[in-house]
Amino acid sequence: MAKTIDINDWVISGAGGVGVSYYHKTDPSLLLKMDNREVSEEEVEKGLLTARIVYSLGLPTPEPGEVVFDGERYGQIFRRILDKTSFARLCGEQPEMIPALAHDYAEVVKRIHSTKGKGTGLQDIKKTYGPMILANPYRPRQLLDKATRLLESLPDADTCVHGDLHFGNLIKADGKDYLIDISSFSYGHPYFDIAIMAAIHRLSYDSPIIYTELFHNTAEQGERFWQCFIKEYFGEDMTDDKVEKMVLPYMAVRMLTMEYESGMALPPSAITPVLDYIESLSI
Repeated sequence: MAKTIDINDWVISGAGGVGVSYYHKTDPSLLLKMDNREVSEEEVEKGLLTARIVYSLGLPTPEPGEVVFDGERYGQIFRRILDKTSFARLCGEQPEMIPALAHDYAEVVKRIHSTKGKGTGLQDIKKTYGPMILANPYRPRQLLDKATRLLESLPDADTCVHGDLHFGNLIKADGKDYLIDISSFSYGHPYFDIAIMAAIHRLSYDSPIIYTELFHNTAEQGERFWQCFIKEYFGEDMTDDKVEKMVLPYMAVRMLTMEYESGMALPPSAITPVLDYIESLSI
């Protein structure tokens, strides 16, 4: 059962599209994450269980605590990482560090993708995405049915995936790197993670401000980080075109789930190529 708390004992430290973060007035080592949406206690418990599994795997994440209730919303308490800065903000404030940051970021991503997730209690990412695709309200059912068949045809894998991978979800603190926002952690093919980064990069072509508004970077800085990352992760001969060709099936699936999660249709210039790809498939 969730512990009841007084939200007045907490100070807002950050807010995003889906939730608000707080630190405790008398114990700043505690972090509280409250969801903006009407989320059940069961769903919050499930998210905290995921955090505990990831922490137990030895991956660098904040230590999870307990589920709490403030009278209206359920939330999760974590051990707070003090004096932290996201990789995205570091890239924006210290652009000369982008190559080194991309190297460190790629090393953490490789560590995720070399850690076995199947059999640990983590969810199969394909089972998560299937219902999300079918619940997308912006695309015709015929296309969504084909997209679910595409999803089912993708190779199974037993490695961990972050589920919402971007350079805002890795932080530095006291010389160490930590993964955050890990509620979507699952197991599956690593390309599902690369696909979300590729999708963000594609969206930036249509809306360069995406890097400014979401990641505190100019479009040029975001582009440079992406170029450095793909070479660190795949090798020096990697290019945008090669990455997109490799992850296109995963990006097509992921962009449809992005629409469901965000509650808005993606710009036609960004999503039309992947919709055309799905339509072209004989499945």
